[in-house]
Amino acid sequence: NAKHPEGDYEGDYMLFIPVLPDAVSPATVPEGQPVTSIAAGGTRGQGLIMNIAVAPFKDLGRCELRLNDLTGDGGTRPASAKKGNYVNYKYFPTGVQGTAMLPSLSLRVEQGITAQFVLWMEIPEDAAPGTYTGAFDFVSEKTASRKVPVEIEVYPFKLIEDLPLSAGMYYSGRNYPVPPG
Repeated sequence: NAKHPEGDYEGDYMLFIPVLPDAVSPATVPEGQPVTSIAAGGTRGQGLIMNIAVAPFKDLGRCELRLNDLTGDGGTRPASAKKGNYVNYKYFPTGVQGTAMLPSLSLRVEQGITAQFVLWMEIPEDAAPGTYTGAFDFVSEKTASRKVPVEIEVYPFKLIEDLPLSAGMYYSGRNYPVPPG
């Protein structure tokens, strides 16, 4: 069960960035300090993924992560351009694991059960390079809400779409002789 981290932290819940997003479970305890902001960067045409989790130290009731507009030198990215899900957990005889991302940023958050949100945003092909800022609001029906500043940097270059070779995570080319002919 989520419990207060060591140190001076006060509050009914802690928002945190998971160290290993794939390893978040209902029993995950936050490590380190609460999230004070989220920063990410990418190139035009690239998708960005951001993870944020909440460790509740009391029942928070219905909660929602609200996405706000991002503004910068290149204009405004509306909140509707960002998508989000929460991770749904399933109990197996061998333990608990996240099995699906449900397309909602609203869920009931119970005391001691860590919840995880996965946010996705595509940087448009015509986005101007620069920094875009805004915020996410974590809203709870039973306790104080929190605003989390967000900063997205759009890099001044674009990635190559068609790579001249096929390389996977575990592919290192042929390591055996090729017969002549």
